Amino acid sequence: MKTRFTIDHFEQWTRLVLPSLNTATEVGELSVDNFGSAFRPWVTACSTYCRSTSLSTETARRLLVLLTFGVNSTERHHQTNGAEQGEGLRSLEHAEDLLLTLGGKAGLPPHGSLYTVWLLNRSNPPLTFTGDAQERFFHAAVLRTNDFNQESCRLLRMITKRRISLRSQKAIEAMGVAERNAHQLQRLYTSFMVTEKTTGQRPITPEFFATRMRTYLVSYPVANQMRSGGNAGDLPSQIQLDHIIGTTMKRYERILSHRLPNLTGADRRQIHEDIARPSIFDLFLQDLGVSRSTCEGDRDPSVLVNQLPGSTRPAAKALARLIKAHGDASAAHWALIVNFLIRIDRHVDQVTVPVPTSHGTGGLDHETTHEIMRMRREHPAAAWRIQ
Repeated sequence: MKTRFTIDHFEQWTRLVLPSLNTATEVGELSVDNFGSAFRPWVTACSTYCRSTSLSTETARRLLVLLTFGVNSTERHHQTNGAEQGEGLRSLEHAEDLLLTLGGKAGLPPHGSLYTVWLLNRSNPPLTFTGDAQERFFHAAVLRTNDFNQESCRLLRMITKRRISLRSQKAIEAMGVAERNAHQLQRLYTSFMVTEKTTGQRPITPEFFATRMRTYLVSYPVANQMRSGGNAGDLPSQIQLDHIIGTTMKRYERILSHRLPNLTGADRRQIHEDIARPSIFDLFLQDLGVSRSTCEGDRDPSVLVNQLPGSTRPAAKALARLIKAHGDASAAHWALIVNFLIRIDRHVDQVTVPVPTSHGTGGLDHETTHEIMRMRREHPAAAWRIQ
């Protein structure tokens, strides 16, 4: 590097230069070795900076975001050319130690995760791997999804923490806001498929998603532990919301055990706290005096819920509408899986694409994602018909 390292310079290079280098490497205009030569000085300079500076948590997080964009890009190019997972990282001296140092200080997974790719990448415009507007569209969609879910969690926890009564007007209003947020998510997911009248194009195409943007969400080992690629399906707010509402099933424990290692300690603790408290659905079952297995059986659930005291029925109606909206949003998301991955799967060379379209970036197969959608869509409360 010809100038003194600063974080601002590193961010400027990541924002303006890295996408063009990635594109040139994708199309064969730049070799993988030459890509590494362009990025390696930044790794070395960043390592020197970190050894000579007392890092705050905020600074460590900012540097980890910048570093992982380059590391993921390096891994993507190496893996696309047939290298094993981790070879790209090993080609960058100091990079692995730097990931571990920054991840530890930042309280984040030491790799390119959903935190570095999306949740902490909130500049305007955001950092991207490709520089393409389609990637920025997807980035904005992930942040909006998280923001809607976080607001719903914050309001609904007031019920599960017993700070407001299940039957109160405040509880009904909280469930109403969460229902509207679910409707917003359904519209957001549907917008992926809408063709602009002026341009005749979608905001993001399946081809771009599957064969360009998604290929940078690679898995690779750090300190001998395989780290899954960034996966928007791992959003902690979504996991928390399912447990707060009560749209989980016994089989979800297996899925949860797969996702928890990808999250921060703080997010894992919040999820365990939400699991430990009765969900809103469980609170209604307590009022009914029935078990989940009884409610999920063959008996018409509307018969059960209409046994509730009249003062509880408005809240029960609000919960039924919320769970139906939650399921509808999940169905809209599943439609994106079908259109952006499953249908394009047969057209993608799974050998050369480092992130196969046959499963999620986190490793879950599509059937598991479909099972999660059904868990929400076929919830017994969604069928409640309350007099």
